[in-house]
Amino acid sequence: MTDTAPATRRVVLYELISLDGFADDPGEGQWLVDTGTKLGDFLAETIATQDAVLLGRRTYEKWAPYWPTAQVQPFADFINATPKYVFTSSPLDLDWTQSTPVAEDAAAFVAALKRQPGADIGIHGSLSLARALLAAHLVDELRLVLAPSLAGGGKRLFGDDGDLQHFELIESERSGGASSCDTDDVRETSASMTKRPRPQAEGASGGYRRYRSQRRVLRQRSGGWQPLSRSSPWSIA
Repeated sequence: MTDTAPATRRVVLYELISLDGFADDPGEGQWLVDTGTKLGDFLAETIATQDAVLLGRRTYEKWAPYWPTAQVQPFADFINATPKYVFTSSPLDLDWTQSTPVAEDAAAFVAALKRQPGADIGIHGSLSLARALLAAHLVDELRLVLAPSLAGGGKRLFGDDGDLQHFELIESERSGGASSCDTDDVRETSASMTKRPRPQAEGASGGYRRYRSQRRVLRQRSGGWQPLSRSSPWSIA
């Protein structure tokens, strides 16, 4: 009888991203519009399998004053009750339940956390942390909400200094409503990223890491384009 190595936990990165690759402050920059329930459903599906969250210091400082009293469900209950590991070199100034500061190297900490029993580990916002873990090949699944907007500036999720990585496109969904942006080229590019299998740990179930995206379209409303409210959770990236 052969012993099988236990499967490691997955690190799942959820981000909102513009057509030109920017991912910071989508609400404040007004490049993400609220198109109804699909965005919330996609987020709810994502967090349903997570029992830990990784946050950078900047995201923590923006979220800690907001979420403890927020009523936006199901994310409010999830993020308040779920253990949060905050990567920071100095003590946390704001109190938020279930928050643990982590001063050690992010890649080493997350690699060890993945070997512990548990469900998925989520990354939300926290772009510098996300880029570091992507560079270390520790992100197992991308769940991206693609907005049909050119942000024109900001902080990018994907830099130009990393090595080649391939993800398998396993799901793509387009939101409803009237379309104001042709996303065929974007969808075609994403679908082409399916060729090279990544090395995997013994006992893992597949040859590819996974890539999820939700195709977004603007819905034209009677008052013109409706920007995402600054009070929305997705405006605090």
